[in-house]
Amino acid sequence: MKAKLMPSGNWNVKVLDYIDERGKKHIRSFTAPTKEQAELLGAQFKANRTEGGKDGSVADMIERSIREKASVLSPSTLRGYNKIYDNMVEPSRFGKLRVSTLSNQQVQQWISWMVGQGYSPKSIKNAVGVFTSCYRYHGGERLFRVKLPQASARRRRVPSIAEVKMVIDYFADDEIMTNAIRLGAILGLRRGEICALTAADINRKVCSIRVNKAVTETADRKWIIKAPKTASSVRVVPAFPELIAGLPKSGNVVPVNPDVITNRFCRAIRALPVIPFSFHDLRHFSASLLHNRGAADITIQSILGWSSPGVMKEVYWNEIEEETQRQMKNFFDFVRAVFNFK
Repeated sequence: MKAKLMPSGNWNVKVLDYIDERGKKHIRSFTAPTKEQAELLGAQFKANRTEGGKDGSVADMIERSIREKASVLSPSTLRGYNKIYDNMVEPSRFGKLRVSTLSNQQVQQWISWMVGQGYSPKSIKNAVGVFTSCYRYHGGERLFRVKLPQASARRRRVPSIAEVKMVIDYFADDEIMTNAIRLGAILGLRRGEICALTAADINRKVCSIRVNKAVTETADRKWIIKAPKTASSVRVVPAFPELIAGLPKSGNVVPVNPDVITNRFCRAIRALPVIPFSFHDLRHFSASLLHNRGAADITIQSILGWSSPGVMKEVYWNEIEEETQRQMKNFFDFVRAVFNFK
């Protein structure tokens, strides 16, 4: 932003105000007797527009919201917000639009642009959610009625009991991975929770594990220990003597960061004759196994640390193949007996 000398002898500077729905740029012009005064007027306008929330551009509004909320957001959430801003807001024409002039059509066009860029329905939904949250944070009152791309129906991969045993056997000589897989598949702990566990969190007398922290990666790619994902994630998980006996009696239970677990696990999956699944799918396995073994809803919710039963039922109640076959066999045996099949 540089001022230019006019024929009148005054200095003029032009600053982008906003871009309307037709893509036309609206410019604000400031004139002053000196170059310094003109550039100061332009800089003040730009600063006020940027800090003015809904009176500035969409990108300015979201950037300011992220900056002001940074101290209270979890590192993973902050990383997600920054990724959305860098990849889906700042490079788009939508990011340059003036918030106070936004229309349903403009938001819908942004969604269509993200579809064209190849972003998944989930990523687009998250981006729109960040925009909406920032808009409300800055006092926006409009309700934008838009159509999000439909997410494709995808059944979550829940490994079979045989597959989980195969992976455990693969790491028979790796104590770190054996403990990590057992904690994930049997007790349903998350990667970050597993890596944050210490021997002090294990009560060997009553066979329980206290989960009260997690390892997570910051925006500058450093691993830190923080409070768990949600308040309900702070919990005491029952265990059994044989599992507890295999855990270290000092230091970290699994002394590596979450990415090490993921990388080692992925190498094992590629080497084994199994349908691919992720380490986090062991958590799905644990929830499904508890459900199939008759555990009450409140028990599953408490052990795995969910804040509501809705998440548990919608996302994690999956049938394990062997258990489904066992239950159906019992059903067919009953039907054969009742209807005299021979």
